[in-house]
Amino acid sequence: MPRTLPRSIILVGAAAVTLLVSACGPRGVDQARKDGDFNYEYGRYAEASTAYLEIIDRYPGDWEAEYRYGMCLVKLGNPKEARTHIETAADANPSSREVAFALADVYASLDERARMTDLLRSRALRLSETESWVKLAELGRQLNDLDLEELAVVNGLRMRGEGQWQMYVYDAKRADAAGNAELAMRRLRQAYYLNPYSPIVTTMLRERGEEVTVATAIAPEQ
Repeated sequence: MPRTLPRSIILVGAAAVTLLVSACGPRGVDQARKDGDFNYEYGRYAEASTAYLEIIDRYPGDWEAEYRYGMCLVKLGNPKEARTHIETAADANPSSREVAFALADVYASLDERARMTDLLRSRALRLSETESWVKLAELGRQLNDLDLEELAVVNGLRMRGEGQWQMYVYDAKRADAAGNAELAMRRLRQAYYLNPYSPIVTTMLRERGEEVTVATAIAPEQ
């Protein structure tokens, strides 16, 4: 018959375990972030969310943890709850295009078109950022809102700046989809004028049989 340990010994042992766990304490923020990032990159979003939530609970306002936690919720099929966390990240880091576009995707998934449009339009105007108009056009098409897509394309084509060529590429693809090969070629030649070093533009031109030379480029106004 097995011997039973005295109650006093059991209590002492339990107390020792409790003290050991308390001494170890919760994992540090850096370790929690490292564990969260590792699991996120490998698609283990439930495990990653636990790590990011630890950081948020201890350090509210950590925009990176808020963003990644929100993205975990998106991946786990809960965009409604994710919205609050990604909005917090966007408010804390308004310059981040990645966060802003993720928030726009969440708004699109929730069919909150007014919020989505306002977010991307205000960002495009505030930062003179063509990419935001392109994103709005893409989401307009995704939502089968062709008027919204047209609004974004028109405004994006008017932009002046480093990323302007991207809207010309987008409109070339749109023209292709509509069967308007002439407009598609013109938009690509205009994109080449704006960014002759883009492999995307040169590849698309060559796929259409265009020999890319200095004469290929035409100004946006043409």
